[in-house]
Order: sequence, then C-alpha cells, then structure tokens
Amino acid sequence: MGYFLLYESMLDSVLFARDKWLAPDGLMLPDRAELFLALIEDQLYYKKKVVRRQLSQNFWDDVYGVSMKCLKRWVLSDPMVDTIHKSHVISQPQLVPTLDLYKTTAKDLDFRSSFSLKVNKPNLQVYGFVAWFDVHFSHGKKHKVLSTSPFREETHWKQTIFYLEKPLPVAVGDQIAGEMLVRKAQPNPRHLDVLLTFRQRD
Repeated sequence: MGYFLLYESMLDSVLFARDKWLAPDGLMLPDRAELFLALIEDQLYYKKKVVRRQLSQNFWDDVYGVSMKCLKRWVLSDPMVDTIHKSHVISQPQLVPTLDLYKTTAKDLDFRSSFSLKVNKPNLQVYGFVAWFDVHFSHGKKHKVLSTSPFREETHWKQTIFYLEKPLPVAVGDQIAGEMLVRKAQPNPRHLDVLLTFRQRD
C-alpha cells in the first residue's frame, strides 16, 4: 500500500500476484480497503506549509535567468503527506470507495466518486481536504483493522492533504459537495492524478 492507498501503484502489484498465484481457497490479507475524505481547518499548518511555500515561489520567476513562471501552478497543487491532528477535522468523513481485494481489478483503481461533506464545527474556514485509508483483515476469530485515520495512532502512511488556494469560510451545517477523480498519471503510472471539484451549499 502506498500513500493515499494507491500511490506508486503498489496495490496493482498485489492484484497481479493474486491473479497469478492465489489458490481458489487462498486468503487475501488484508481483504478489504477503504478510502476516506473529510474537510479540515488547518490555519497554523497552512501558514507554515502553504503560505511560506508560496512566498518562496519567486524562485520560479527567475531560475538562473530563465522564467519558469508557468510551473508555479503545478508546484502549489501538489498534495502533502503529513499528519493532521484530529481536532482539525471539521466534517464527518465520507467513504469514497471500498475495494474488495478478492474482486478488485487494476482498472477499478482509477475511479470517480461523489462526496458531500457537512461542516460540524462553528466559526471556521475550510483549508482543504484530508484523505486516509483503512484496510481490513476479516479472517480469523477477530476482525482487525489497520487505520491511517487522524483519529487513530500515527502510521508511516500519515494522511494525504489537498490544500485549497484560499481558505473557504463556512458555518455549521454547510455542505461541501463535489467529485473526486483519481487515475494513474501518464506517462508514469506510479504517480497519481487527483482532481477535486466542489461547491458550497448552505
């Protein structure tokens, strides 16, 4: 499993091995994966990570005499892999898909999913989206879950954060509805293209 579950196409390798070697009565461990999305208020880290990074973007205006301004937009659009404290999550998480690892195909790992996230804390601004994954070990006497959630103990995978260019003021009960499109990047399928489109509803 990679960051954001799917990064570096690591899960594709598992599916390849399953199709080639798993016996008819063989077990998949884990056997189910879930990807979640939620809203975050993250003013402190936003200023530290994003605003500071934006201020340093003057570098791209003149790189040893060459203007590379056209790269600024792409530099700032990269998601961040980091740990978000649970207190910064300001909506209930939504499942954006569930993958049955016995049946999922590599094509299923490119997906489009709708979401509607309701703000549940007052007097805040949305600074971005946070995504994490859980994987389930359903076999045996006790169901086990490995979670990368900000509500659980920190893991190597942390969380994946998609910051907005500008914070969005919200009130309790407001909904941020939209769509997440995830697909392997071309020409390097180990990378991902993630497109989040959304609108605010009172």
